[in-house]
Amino acid sequence: MRAVHIFNSSSISGPEALVIPALKHAPWKTEVWSLREARRGEARPLEEYCEHYGLRVKSFEVNARLDFKAIKKMKSNIESLEGNVIFHSHDAKASIYTWAALAGERRKNCRSIVTHHGAMARPDTLSRFYERIFTYGTKWFADSVLCVCNSDFELLLNRGVPENKLQLHLNGITRPTLTWDARRSNTFHGEKKWAIVGRLSPEKNHSRLLEVLSHLQILSSLPWSLDILGDGALRMELQKQSEKLGVHKKVNFLGYKDEVWKDFDKYDCLINFSHGEGIPISLLEAGWRTTPVFASAVGGIPELCGANGAELFELKENNEDLALKLLNYSNDNHKRRNRAEMLNQRVKDRFSEGQWLARLEKIYQAALGKWQ
Repeated sequence: MRAVHIFNSSSISGPEALVIPALKHAPWKTEVWSLREARRGEARPLEEYCEHYGLRVKSFEVNARLDFKAIKKMKSNIESLEGNVIFHSHDAKASIYTWAALAGERRKNCRSIVTHHGAMARPDTLSRFYERIFTYGTKWFADSVLCVCNSDFELLLNRGVPENKLQLHLNGITRPTLTWDARRSNTFHGEKKWAIVGRLSPEKNHSRLLEVLSHLQILSSLPWSLDILGDGALRMELQKQSEKLGVHKKVNFLGYKDEVWKDFDKYDCLINFSHGEGIPISLLEAGWRTTPVFASAVGGIPELCGANGAELFELKENNEDLALKLLNYSNDNHKRRNRAEMLNQRVKDRFSEGQWLARLEKIYQAALGKWQ
């Protein structure tokens, strides 16, 4: 069995961090195709990431919103492949390019499988436009659409994706586990240390977190600091906002960092304020590292954390109430330990890399069965 995974990635974020390391252990033949946006410069983050894990990767340079030269090159590579091939595209743009490359002379021994990595929030007009094309295209071109959580399944069903094409494929990763007692943050360091992980993009809602922290600063003299781990278009705007709110001396913009989970144990809490998520990789990693989580109850986050695996909140709550919740949670060591250990057990039981691969193999085998 052969599977080609197609990405349109200008950085390494959740989908890449989930899929690429797992493919190294896949029991089938695999390679990665990268739709590399040439206008973003010479950087090759996905290619380098694949090479780090020993995966075969091909790069297709994209020079326009819809680059027919890139599609033609993909089509030529499709024609050179022998036997049954599964083309597994990740998110909207990669799927649209894959369908275009398969169109016209689509062979009977090709299948299109798509993973939709978080259907709830799209950061800009262009990505929402691709989303609409993607939703329409699934009716005609996709054999299966994989959803990373139950809430995405329902959302895509309501958007018009045919139910007989939707399948649940929960996110799953494995990281070296760490016990509560081994965490560095158990040693008092004079302040509460918090972190938020993710690209600096509107749907991640960093701006709201900064507002909440400005209220916390008024409500309490608790010493604290926040590390913002990630980069993106909003960096300068968020830095200006932190200065305007008077929290800039306590907020550190650290940029993107490889394997950031290795530092989770030095934080008292990992924070997530997103408007929408599937099952976030950073929260899975927090589970493996027994790191307490304070997160918005959106998308697949409640599904991942359960009733007692994190301190969840509703975004409709006001800033002062959220500040008090964060303050009380950070000060309650017994509660934080119980919730962190519960999340640790949940990710071991339900969201491991091995389980993710096993579920994907069954999906591929079902697709193969249609050829037999």
